[in-house]
Amino acid sequence: RQWVGLEHAAHLDEPPEFAGKELHELCHRPALVVAVANALAEEADWDWQSRRCLRLMSIATTACRRPLATILANCHQTAAVLSRDCGDSGLLTPAAKLLGGWRQAWVWETPPVNATATAIADVAVASEPGRQSVDSDVASALLTEAMQRLCTPGAIDSTRTAVELVVDAMHSGLGLKRVAALLVRAGSGELQTVLTKGAEHTPALRQFRYASRNNQLLTQLLSKPLCLRLNTANRAKFWPHLPAEFRAAIDCDQLLLMGIFTGERATALLYADNKSANPNDNEAPDDRQHQLFKQFCQQLSLCLTRLAAKP
Repeated sequence: RQWVGLEHAAHLDEPPEFAGKELHELCHRPALVVAVANALAEEADWDWQSRRCLRLMSIATTACRRPLATILANCHQTAAVLSRDCGDSGLLTPAAKLLGGWRQAWVWETPPVNATATAIADVAVASEPGRQSVDSDVASALLTEAMQRLCTPGAIDSTRTAVELVVDAMHSGLGLKRVAALLVRAGSGELQTVLTKGAEHTPALRQFRYASRNNQLLTQLLSKPLCLRLNTANRAKFWPHLPAEFRAAIDCDQLLLMGIFTGERATALLYADNKSANPNDNEAPDDRQHQLFKQFCQQLSLCLTRLAAKP
């Protein structure tokens, strides 16, 4: 009963609200935080997305008397730090399990006889123009491998390789239908598209060039790591402030946009949406795509910073 009460007391953006004095006193016992943290670590090692793991996250939020968003961010940051310290061990790191949707129970499942054939067929379908339905296992494996390479020092030897890896992971793994990397030219600050996936039907995006210093919103995105998630809810607030040339090139008002940095220097701008050749096909990126887009952008920045620091 107490654990259920702790779970229900949690709020996303506000500290928990206690239903009674009993729960409030329970949260001041140091042993509670230790017990919940141990249970959460064990469950997350099996499946970050399980119902039990999500419940434990809410309970930990109440036990720490913090908003759920704060605890989630701290857990993810800790997973990233631990994963970077793992090196090239050949094992899945906590961050790779989080991003790849890893479930330990899959190891003991008996795959169907035609599993391999099905996976190959799904990949073949996904490679056909206009069709991005990727088998979840294949997509998870692709995302996990990409994140492991980004996190492993020495696994990537150039900026181009790192950007290509992330763009491909976003397109083929996350299922974002159009992804573009726009390089920031040193000195002039000009943005120029250097790499795209799924943009065959929009040559204006593939050939886009623009002086970013002429636009306040782009300047903000290239000054600190912020992700712009544009959708119908905030269209009126942000859409008019994007350059008219950029709006015409993408022809899409539901998108993701985030700066990539080498240290504190803006290196590129990553763009993604779910617009296809069909003019009526323009779904907004979902929550999972949004979160993983941000995390891949952040990890790409860390990777480029490591590369720049190499002697």
